[in-house]
Amino acid sequence: MQTITSVDFSPTVSGKFVTAGGDNFARIWQITEVDGKSEIQFCSTLAGHLAGVNVVRWSRNGERIATGNNVGSICLWHQVPKSADLGRNLLVSDEDIDSYTEMWRQCAILTFVFALLGVGVWQYLASVGTDQKLRVWDVTRGDVIGLAHNHTYMIQGVAWDPLGQFIATQSIDRSCLIYALTFQHMDAKRTIASLKLINKLASIEDTTLTAAGSPTSPPARKKHHRLFSDPTTTATTFFRRLQFSPDGQLLLCPAAHFNDAHIVLVYSRATWATSNAPPVFALPGFTNPAWAVRSAPALFPSSGPNIV
Repeated sequence: MQTITSVDFSPTVSGKFVTAGGDNFARIWQITEVDGKSEIQFCSTLAGHLAGVNVVRWSRNGERIATGNNVGSICLWHQVPKSADLGRNLLVSDEDIDSYTEMWRQCAILTFVFALLGVGVWQYLASVGTDQKLRVWDVTRGDVIGLAHNHTYMIQGVAWDPLGQFIATQSIDRSCLIYALTFQHMDAKRTIASLKLINKLASIEDTTLTAAGSPTSPPARKKHHRLFSDPTTTATTFFRRLQFSPDGQLLLCPAAHFNDAHIVLVYSRATWATSNAPPVFALPGFTNPAWAVRSAPALFPSSGPNIV
């Protein structure tokens, strides 16, 4: 039995989801209702990685799946007719292919990746890895069109703003970095022109008042509280999976702590680019660090005028 490392639900087919794990495969499943009870039906296996699959993501139009393994490769997949020949080069699992209800084929291979997130129908894809770098890919060309190296240790999560203006990364170096994207028009197409670091979320000033200084006693320095968990004192993990809310107004950052409490920090779009910007609120109640966070894809009405 291998660990399941990543799950993502189809944005277009209700109840369909894909899992990835340490057995080198990703698998597609469908939740169905039978006699009033929910059942999970196996659909297909995506076989082609040479190492454990760390992350899997569906494109927003539901037509492609991206998988990334722990030796730095991204595979892109698209669905093909069930009668299609998958090719002998794929490392097919020992399952009976005739039992598959759908077939998926590799359509591209990229490197280097540890976590990944796409935008739109995947004209672009962002990936991060153990080399501490953020890469932005042009999927159609297979080229890296943006590269940033600002973290000091392995990057364990990446999120792409649904509105297409920002990318956020989170690292074992106990920081979350915010990047701004700028675009240009070339040959009647809108392409990414630059990737610029605009803020580092790592600590926050202690708001406790300190005594004023005097000629013989200078004022006390402002204290700073580190926002994210120390990897040397908490459980080992390979993931710090942050996410933007579906409307792009909030950024949710896991692996945070305050006064020995494990929390998820939530930042507002209005302030996350501002230096020393505090989070707008936190999600508490964890006995151990929260290593991943996901937003429900639906927006819910507020239950009261003073409730977020």
